[in-house]
Amino acid sequence: VALPPGEEGITALAYDATNGTVYGLTMPTGSLLALDCVSGELRTIARIQTAAPVLAVLPDGTVLGAQADGQFWRYTPADRELVPLDAAAPCQKGKRHVAGVQSLVVSSSGTVFGGTSTDGYLFSYDLVNGTVLNHGKPNRQSNIRALVEGHDGLIYGVVEEPQGMAHLFTYNPATHAFTDLGVVGASFPEHWIAHSIGSMSVGPFGEIFLGETDSISHLFIYYPPIPRQPPRARPG
Repeated sequence: VALPPGEEGITALAYDATNGTVYGLTMPTGSLLALDCVSGELRTIARIQTAAPVLAVLPDGTVLGAQADGQFWRYTPADRELVPLDAAAPCQKGKRHVAGVQSLVVSSSGTVFGGTSTDGYLFSYDLVNGTVLNHGKPNRQSNIRALVEGHDGLIYGVVEEPQGMAHLFTYNPATHAFTDLGVVGASFPEHWIAHSIGSMSVGPFGEIFLGETDSISHLFIYYPPIPRQPPRARPG
């Protein structure tokens, strides 16, 4: 469809279904791109130094991202302006300079959930009052690589530190409880255990797709124990 400028690589993508715009973040320069899916026009709309590899389109059409130190920024397409926010991802004392945000997901309630790299914290960001809550660690490992919201209202995530073994987990926003679902494995059409999972998405009936990021990579499908239901309406 389009190529980023120069020798850049795309590290994050987010889609705004209301206007057919795809936002992309490139590395190493931190260029924020906007692709009009109707006209095919690709524009560089901002540059973010030391950007974290995450993007999320919020219910009002603005774009949320983060710096490498965990501070959030917000881009408003109507104003064509990117501004830093007075909010940052949680981290242990003395680790602010490496408190990277590794994953973001906007829930159906409008709350943003995110995962950090160095400490492996799951947090939520309330867009109304601007507060960030640290919900703790789902696993002893660091690096929450991916997050999605299931049709059951649970937040599903993958935690995996370098040289570690990826674990699938859930977080229940209603009870504030974590559940470790174990390693990601399959026995059909062949027996395979995933060491590294780097991406997740939710299918139309609630199935969860997990993408492996190893030398030999597979696509896994996890079926949560819920009835097959069409997707719920998103906020806004």
